[in-house]
Amino acid sequence: MIVMPNTSQNYRQKVFLSYAHKVDGNPDHTADLVNAIQKRLEMAGLEVWIDLQQLHPGRDWRDGITRGIHESDRVLSFLSPRSVRDPGVCLDEIGIAMSHKHGAIATLLADKDVESKIPASVAHIQYLDVSDWTKVIGQDEETWSAWLDGVV
Repeated sequence: MIVMPNTSQNYRQKVFLSYAHKVDGNPDHTADLVNAIQKRLEMAGLEVWIDLQQLHPGRDWRDGITRGIHESDRVLSFLSPRSVRDPGVCLDEIGIAMSHKHGAIATLLADKDVESKIPASVAHIQYLDVSDWTKVIGQDEETWSAWLDGVV
């Protein structure tokens, strides 16, 4: 499981989601998994920071991401082919999280192809292997829901 239960009635844990966007022509579709996990985290009572909802047109996106990481209690980094490419925004997010959140980062291996490309800054952190998500997402809702319950 990737999230600790909330122990305070007055405080909602804030989680920053770092992932690669789905882009035309790019086979990395981790955003589909991220969207499903975002919904589960919110259902569990957590506040989720995700760029598509928090970044606004005309604003400095890099500043928004940095502020989002600083204001979050934890960072979940989804490791996929596009997210571990160098240079890349996701690697920057990992760097910010490691330096400012003092390791309050969890990594999720969304694609086995990047297992040997995990950034050195987080290689010492045991990742959660969720790479089988692509085999489960297309199945019936009950199977997908049960799989998500095991992750979140």
